[in-house]
Amino acid sequence: MESNNENSDFTEQEKIELIQMMIVLRQKAIRQVQFGLGWWAASAIAMYVAMQSTGGTTYWYGGALGALFHWYRAFKILSATRSAGFNTFVKNEKLLIGATVAIVLFTSATIVPEFYRIESPTVGTCWADVYGDMLAPVACWSNNVTAKTIFLADSPSECPGLYLELSGGQSQFMCLEEY
Repeated sequence: MESNNENSDFTEQEKIELIQMMIVLRQKAIRQVQFGLGWWAASAIAMYVAMQSTGGTTYWYGGALGALFHWYRAFKILSATRSAGFNTFVKNEKLLIGATVAIVLFTSATIVPEFYRIESPTVGTCWADVYGDMLAPVACWSNNVTAKTIFLADSPSECPGLYLELSGGQSQFMCLEEY
């Protein structure tokens, strides 16, 4: 029996099965977004805690890489469903993807600048006391902060109080403000 619609090569049963497959694929894509969000959140929490530490710490960004892997998979699945003609997002999909983007932007805007201030200390870097006679760079949200770099000077006499010599043979000093 031929279909009345000349543009359709699918029977009604095939159309229903195709829609069901698209729904299952979209659910798998959303699950990948959720897994990625979990990995990202775990990585952000680990980085947040590690950046408060004064000891030799390793920053855990493996979770962020895991998140990118899951989001790549979600993107590929969503692209496949879109190429099959399933173009519209469901309301919950839009909310989840929007919330994921917001969380990634917020955590990145919070953690990345602190990471660079710790890895390459400069003006704005916060310092914590280590063993009473040494300072180590830490995130400014840490409870251990004892001083903050307020400006660079050519001579320690230009600093109002505490100062640190820059390493690497540079002739400048970091002037610190106590907290």
